[in-house]
Amino acid sequence: MLVILSVQIFILTMVFLGTLNGQLEICKYTSSGQLIGPTGCYNLTPAFQWIDHCIISIILVFMIAYLPLFLQELVERGTIKAVIRLAKQFGSLSPAFEVFSTQISSHSIITNLTFGGARYIATGRGFATTRISFAILYSRFAGPSIYLGMRTLIELL
Repeated sequence: MLVILSVQIFILTMVFLGTLNGQLEICKYTSSGQLIGPTGCYNLTPAFQWIDHCIISIILVFMIAYLPLFLQELVERGTIKAVIRLAKQFGSLSPAFEVFSTQISSHSIITNLTFGGARYIATGRGFATTRISFAILYSRFAGPSIYLGMRTLIELL
């Protein structure tokens, strides 16, 4: 839950700072630290540097998450197969699926904490699967995942 919430807050912060960048006059400094330009400017440079550092750290964590898969493939099958496997992972948009899966789990936990969780009652039968129509699936997963994803995409754009 905290991962999804922190991503939403970070993107909203980036939207607000981007809006400030377009509306306010940002202070410019020389290499020695002297102010260039008018005195009524706003020093938002540290905030923009913070965003740069956060984005770099997000990319590093993202790459580190795929490091075990790459190393396993590298050891078992070689360099070319490891690179191909990593390309397939990114080509099939598996990172997007992980975000989707995390959001569904987060929504499930929030719902269980809010309304109470369901309990498993053993009946002795196997795991039941059923076919559900697209409309029902869409109505169940649109709120916690698809709408959030579209809102995040619009904020990023």
